[in-house]
Amino acid sequence: MTQEQLNDDVYGLIDEANFARRLGQSAEDVSAALAGYPLPALGYRRLRETEKPGFYQGMIDRLRVMQLTQGVQSNPDNWQGEWAKVLDRVRRDGVSLESLRPDYYNFESLRLDQDYVFSDDPAFEQHFYLAVLRCLFARYVPGAARVTDLGCGAGASLYLLAEMFPEIELCGCDWAEPSQEIVALIGAAVGRSIEARNINMNTMAGWGNVPIDGETAVTTLHAMEQLGKNFEPLLDGLMARRPQIVIHLEPLAELYDPENLADKIALTYHRQREYLEGYLPRLHGLQAAGEIEILEERRLFFGSLWHEAYGVLVWRPL
Repeated sequence: MTQEQLNDDVYGLIDEANFARRLGQSAEDVSAALAGYPLPALGYRRLRETEKPGFYQGMIDRLRVMQLTQGVQSNPDNWQGEWAKVLDRVRRDGVSLESLRPDYYNFESLRLDQDYVFSDDPAFEQHFYLAVLRCLFARYVPGAARVTDLGCGAGASLYLLAEMFPEIELCGCDWAEPSQEIVALIGAAVGRSIEARNINMNTMAGWGNVPIDGETAVTTLHAMEQLGKNFEPLLDGLMARRPQIVIHLEPLAELYDPENLADKIALTYHRQREYLEGYLPRLHGLQAAGEIEILEERRLFFGSLWHEAYGVLVWRPL
């Protein structure tokens, strides 16, 4: 981004200081977590006032069309295909954060601070996501003997964890079979054993084989979104196993402001796709009953074109 662009108020930059404010972490903690992996220059352009009416109307019109399509719970095969494409790429190119990047991280129009922005970097969202993971892992994983990632998908989280915490056990769980093959390839690439388990969080099939105990940090990263309102079986399973900590990075409907038009569009999309809803109030109730402690609940005000899958929610059983 040029200095001339930075002097124009429609241009902006997410630097480490901005990123730290979004995460509610100190600049020193963020710098330490990203040491050796500096945040790339995340430059963007905001919508100009003259562009807003047409852009927003276009989003609303597309929502009306999408209303005729089925929700995400009705199309589970989409994920088999998504992770199969990643598996083919990893087999061809080897394991790297680039080869593990899902095709849906390709938006040049993004959500930021309850509005829309544009970037010429198709990996903008992945850069942001990986930096968030590094910071969350650095804050909450130390002290755990194992991390079990539920709904690990392409396994980028496991690749990062293997690098950051070479001494802890890792397990990636997903219902799509290509995911288990990707996890095996990641383990081979980093020279360590990483467990892979097949589990369906909707039906809880395979739950008995998932390693979770009082020394485990459990993560769900854009994974519980597909449970919709069917989160109770998984929550019951977690409460029964009593992990050391649970770290979520998920779309949380309750964090949107329905009076804001960009948020209203995201919330409409969220509900059309049958994404996670009711989970945050449920955890609030468990905390009020003295059964859990919520350690962090935070909106990062960032997302892809249609919604924000970056609600930070961290809790532990009491």
